[in-house]
Amino acid sequence: MQVEGTPFIEQDQQVSACATAAIWAASACCFDRLGLGYFSTTEITEIATSTDIKSGRSFPSEGLAVSQMLWALRTMGYDPLLYEDFDYESAKHTIYTYVESGIPVICGIELTEGKHAITIIGHTYNIRQNLKKIQI
Repeated sequence: MQVEGTPFIEQDQQVSACATAAIWAASACCFDRLGLGYFSTTEITEIATSTDIKSGRSFPSEGLAVSQMLWALRTMGYDPLLYEDFDYESAKHTIYTYVESGIPVICGIELTEGKHAITIIGHTYNIRQNLKKIQI
C-alpha cells in the first residue's frame, strides 16, 4: 500500500504521542463533518490516561495502549470498532469502505522504529496511474 500524507500535527513526546495525534486528527475530522465534540491533544492524553495507566503518569506521554485509545474515543462520545489480524486485501477493503463513507480510520502500523498510529481520512484517485496498470 502506498500513502502520501500532509504535515499538520505530529507527536511531540510531551503531550502528544502518535496515538494522541491520530485520535486528534480523526476527531477533528468528525468535528468538521458531523459537529461532534472537539478535544485538544492535551485533553485527549488526559482522558486516555485517566484509566488503564501504563506508566503511572500522563505527562510526558510515553504513548498510548490500544485500550487507552479505545477508552479515550468512547469517553469523547465516539463508538470505535477494533479490527485486528487483517490480511492485506481485507484491510484495504475495510479501510476503503470506511473512508469512502466519510469515517476516518485509525490504523496501527509497525515500522522499523516501532509501532505507530496513523489516521486515514481520505484518498485520491490517480487515473493515469491506474490506466498504466490496465493497458494491454
